[in-house]
Amino acid sequence: MKTQFADTGYWDSLAHERGIRLPHWGTALKGKQRRWLTKLGIAHEEYKEHFNEPYSTFARLNPTWPLRSWVGLMLEWLLEREQKPQLALKK
Repeated sequence: MKTQFADTGYWDSLAHERGIRLPHWGTALKGKQRRWLTKLGIAHEEYKEHFNEPYSTFARLNPTWPLRSWVGLMLEWLLEREQKPQLALKK
């Protein structure tokens, strides 16, 4: 499992700001993403609409990525979405 990512420190600080603990580096993506979307307050439909694919596709295309790195990417997306409200889906 890959453990070297340039944004590791940034993800840690984003998680700290939200009061959450990131998953361990050894936790695989598969089967855990849905739970984390819910924990982060991201609607599954919103994820699919924004990224044009189901979250399971990311796991399939990135088999060496741990869950921690994917959650870090979701934290980055949340921050970007909060700073630019037009990135959120219009309901």
